[in-house]
Amino acid sequence: PYSALYASTKHAIEGYSESLDHELRSFGIRVVLVEPAYTRTSFEENLARPDQLLDIYGTARAGMDVVLRKAIETGDAPEIVAKTVLQA
Repeated sequence: PYSALYASTKHAIEGYSESLDHELRSFGIRVVLVEPAYTRTSFEENLARPDQLLDIYGTARAGMDVVLRKAIETGDAPEIVAKTVLQA
């Protein structure tokens, strides 16, 4: 919840990547989209925040922030993700 913009842009990237893969494969070019799970980055710290949250979202948003922060903190290190991608 509260991540409609993020989810919709991820979905758009998936569609774009699949379309490119189909268009370019006849030229010997493949397109692969890598979508690792939560990774320990500064993603959460760099999220754009509104100057003022609407009261109706306050409690739920605070809960989501806690969940996201914990998921990122316990995620894989970026180095592990990069190494896994290179080995694939």
